[in-house]
Amino acid sequence: MDIRPATRSASNANLPPKMGEKAKTSPLLKSNSSYLLKRQISSISQLKQNETPVFSERSGPSFVGLLASKRLAKRLTSRILAGRTRSLLNSRMSALSIQKEPTYRMEPKESLKFNFVQVEKIANKVLEDRLCEMKYNPRLCSNMSRLITEEIKDRVKMLKFDRYKIIVIVFIGENKDQGIQIASRCAWDEKVDTFATCNYQNSAIYATATVYGVYNE
Repeated sequence: MDIRPATRSASNANLPPKMGEKAKTSPLLKSNSSYLLKRQISSISQLKQNETPVFSERSGPSFVGLLASKRLAKRLTSRILAGRTRSLLNSRMSALSIQKEPTYRMEPKESLKFNFVQVEKIANKVLEDRLCEMKYNPRLCSNMSRLITEEIKDRVKMLKFDRYKIIVIVFIGENKDQGIQIASRCAWDEKVDTFATCNYQNSAIYATATVYGVYNE
């Protein structure tokens, strides 16, 4: 009887290849690998051709440009702050400036005292000249009252009363045969402080002007 080992009779088809033998590959795998290799080489070449510098237009502003813009912004802000500081100092200095030196007098000179008769004449003249042909209009009357106030104040200041502060108030309303009463209160010295008032009316409007003369000690 011939007895042989079982391992000798087994097929050698599933055994791994021996050292030194070349592995067998299919032609489809070879074609796929070559195609992938060519594709990688072509993509690398395209990247090298399209390579752009770091500071390009698409990459945004450069570092030097950012520094220049920051310096310009600092200069502009410093100039604006300097201008505001100068204007503030000038306004404070003008407010602190003394218009007249102290005279240590508690009353004005008799010849330069506030004269309400002269002031009433001026106020009556201005009201007659500005309102003689005027019709009532709320917006127009509002603006006209401001203009009349400034005109009366300027003319009264031309009289050059001694150390007097001039305050003018003008009211203009529609004339419909109604009654109206205007009153005011002031804290002042009756010996030196006084006022002048006048009224005017036509068929369409009425007006009243009051001029206060307050002595500035």
